[in-house]
Amino acid sequence: MDPEFKTKPCVGCGFCCIKSKCSAGQRLYKSADVCPALIWSEEKKRYYCDLMILPGMVGEGYRKELYAGEGCCSNLNSWRNNVIEREVKKENKPNNIDPLFQMFLRAIGREMISGDKLCLIISGLEHELKLKNTPDSEISDIKKLITYHLKNNRNTMFDSFIGNFK
Repeated sequence: MDPEFKTKPCVGCGFCCIKSKCSAGQRLYKSADVCPALIWSEEKKRYYCDLMILPGMVGEGYRKELYAGEGCCSNLNSWRNNVIEREVKKENKPNNIDPLFQMFLRAIGREMISGDKLCLIISGLEHELKLKNTPDSEISDIKKLITYHLKNNRNTMFDSFIGNFK
């Protein structure tokens, strides 16, 4: 790195996450234009990354990968001078599953589990949700999210095994 290059302390303006997702955000939220891990804190009047506050080794790994504490290297970032909650276009794409659950789904997706077994598991979840009086539209959304993340993390040789949930 150029010795003349200076970083400034992060002020939580949200510029990086809104304008260009980090590598972790790209992996976890492929379809999202703006990283859903970006959280506005009304109390602290700043943004923070939900991935960096995950507990244990998982959070530590994200903090290391994302250079937590290293500062802002976007010297032309004018948002630093006006840290406010920005209007962000909300998406209807399936991207709002907790990062730890996404990791779990990725792990399942890599295993040689039949599509029939996955369908039975998701049907069992649907049954449990119905017992808790979860609205049908919410159940449908949950099934779509899980199916989306499983499909995007499965070996392509298993593609034909997972059905489409409606």
